Amino acid sequence: MKRFYILMLLFIMFILTGCSSDAVDIDELTAVVEYQYDTTIQCEAFDKNIKYFNYGSNNNWIVTEDNDVYVYSTYERYSNNSNCIKIADKFDDDIIQVDTEDNWSVELGRYIGNTTYYNSNLQQVTVDTKNYQIEREKLSISTSVELSADINAINDSEYIRYRKTNPCTAFAINGDNNIYIMRMKSTTSGNNPLDKSIIDNEEVAFSVPDDETILDFYYSSDAAAEGCYFETSGTIETDVGKKYILTDKSYYRPMLVDETCQIYLDVPCTYEWKRDEELSKIRNDILYRDEQNLILSNGRVYFNSAYMVN
Repeated sequence: MKRFYILMLLFIMFILTGCSSDAVDIDELTAVVEYQYDTTIQCEAFDKNIKYFNYGSNNNWIVTEDNDVYVYSTYERYSNNSNCIKIADKFDDDIIQVDTEDNWSVELGRYIGNTTYYNSNLQQVTVDTKNYQIEREKLSISTSVELSADINAINDSEYIRYRKTNPCTAFAINGDNNIYIMRMKSTTSGNNPLDKSIIDNEEVAFSVPDDETILDFYYSSDAAAEGCYFETSGTIETDVGKKYILTDKSYYRPMLVDETCQIYLDVPCTYEWKRDEELSKIRNDILYRDEQNLILSNGRVYFNSAYMVN
């Protein structure tokens, strides 16, 4: 009988610890989906939640959840023996993140635009990494009016996050299991611009399982909401782009159905939204992700240098 209890104890310990074989050692990852391991950044900012991560040849900065601002270098170190340094100034107001897909280089086949950041007064926000200062540049009246109208419309709606993909189409979430596509039309009444965009033709673009809640997403698309004032190629279902959906339980992305299309020129590629098992396992280790960068909690930075037009 004693032997039986010992065996049972060993069995229970195996059940409790054996499942860890599926765990992913993020320190050993060399690639994550289309991302390749680039470098590791040692920075105290990664001990907090990252709100914004801006990457550029001369404009590298990070904003944390408490609005602290850090400038960083991907390879060189500062005198504090880390890759970043906190600047004295900090964002003293809300920062608005606006994604657009309008800045493409057809010749290079690359996305050359990136997220633009505004403060609550609709000034474009950047950081002078050389002088360690926050810079605010006033927008043109027309840009400011349109941006303000869009933001007012979203703030007065049930949506909690949106990404505008062309002048009249946006994708948004409202804290449930759906991503919505909608028309957002900034217009004028006579010579007076509207202070709030018109949101209509809302429909569900994609849904995750009912027991999951969408936390964030990146949903690039050439598709336009019904009623937009121009025609575009592609549809919500077939246009893949660089997309992901992060929920409280999973990580989803469009995945290739059949790799035959990568071998033969005359075989079209088709994709389906699926749960990415690898990314789902490290979901809680992802500090930040956009269309080009992925940062894990250990400071590892993964970079997709081949963000090509689909």
